[in-house]
Amino acid sequence: MNRKRLFLTVLVSALLLTLAAPISAASRGGYPVITQVAGAWPTFLIESANSMRLDAPPGDDAAEIEELQGYLDEVDDAMRAQIRYWNASVPAYRWNKLASEEYFDRAVPTAGATYGLALMNVAIYDATVAAFDSKDASMRERPSEADPMLVPEVPVPNSPSYPSEHAVAAGAASEVLAFLFPDKADYYRDMAAQSNDAMLHSGIYYPSDVEAGFALGQQVAAMAIAWADAHPMDLNTVDEINGGEGKWYGANPITPNAASWPTWVLSSPDEIMPPPPPEYGSEQLETEVQELRDIERTLRTTVFARYWEYGSGAFQGTLVFTEKTSALIWEYGLDADPVRGALVYTLLNIATYDATAAAFAVKYHYLGIRPFQVDPTFETVIPTPNHPSYPSAHSVITMAAVTTLAKLFPEDADSLIEISHQGGEARLWAGIHFRSDIVAGEDMGRQIADKVFAPFKDIF
Repeated sequence: MNRKRLFLTVLVSALLLTLAAPISAASRGGYPVITQVAGAWPTFLIESANSMRLDAPPGDDAAEIEELQGYLDEVDDAMRAQIRYWNASVPAYRWNKLASEEYFDRAVPTAGATYGLALMNVAIYDATVAAFDSKDASMRERPSEADPMLVPEVPVPNSPSYPSEHAVAAGAASEVLAFLFPDKADYYRDMAAQSNDAMLHSGIYYPSDVEAGFALGQQVAAMAIAWADAHPMDLNTVDEINGGEGKWYGANPITPNAASWPTWVLSSPDEIMPPPPPEYGSEQLETEVQELRDIERTLRTTVFARYWEYGSGAFQGTLVFTEKTSALIWEYGLDADPVRGALVYTLLNIATYDATAAAFAVKYHYLGIRPFQVDPTFETVIPTPNHPSYPSAHSVITMAAVTTLAKLFPEDADSLIEISHQGGEARLWAGIHFRSDIVAGEDMGRQIADKVFAPFKDIF
């Protein structure tokens, strides 16, 4: 190569790397682009970030760069599409999209879906925290920093190269999903292989970065699976529950054993116990019944009542909140911060899962009666769910989710909280809940969100 060509190649490479650099999150949401974890962040499964610190990376960078250039020489349009697919946002993004869509396709109710999503995200987050501890320890230059002649296919992350954060997420997520969906274990492991192949062809990692990151993710996934084996959900039902006069009754009730479910931040599902609902025959209950009778049903109230049941209800809510969270991560510039991005998904899903367990534990503790059981002539807009009325599970779960997100994305706090209020009103418009169900549920949701966020309040 002549000197002029060499000069132009280096100049073009430098310009490409400059243009490819991640947009500073300080201009988009106030967060640093990449977090230096340094072993200080709380974890859920592993003892601490540095408890899983990797050995130093292999020392022959030149040989790996030559191998990497071979991968880059193979890149065609199909591979570029794969690289874009797996590099669309934080590494946790694609796995959350895949998992939430899987639960939606299988029509898995909120309890089971949030249990699985929380488990997967805890594994991704803990593995990513451990990965960044190893990054800070190794301080390995990215391949294009070591050799400016090498031009990556995507922007180069502003962090050390070893291990690969994408491979860490792939190892953690694919093994947890293989455990949760054994009939599709091969599919999710193949997706992980595709992710690793795309990252090898992206030019932003050494091959040893991908190998070490994937193994680390798998190690943490094994811990998550062991946790799940030791903390199963009892989803069995009973033939009938009848609390007697003024109490809820029903055959084959939904999830009556929630008080025994494992939780992540609550000491037990019944840790947060609101005061009892209005007594049967009391003036307060009659007032609340009359409020429902007096609601003027319009097209708007009917649309919202049906949306919160069929568009963002028991089978759709996890997908809706995953998509909302993914949008917020991008809007706040966290798509350049794998650690905080992984934490956001984790806190969301822990909040929704613990809130689900708490809501149903309280329901079966009080056996609050439903409106149609107080007044058999009262007509509802949608069928009444087959579980007690107090508190509103929608309100507990939605308020826990949106309050958690509001703490993480404060500029959107008001609009997020309004989502929960709308959902609560929709349950009144549907005629399936009393006002006290909504009030108690929202209060429980706020308390759960506070507990979820407390250990991380100094990070965001």
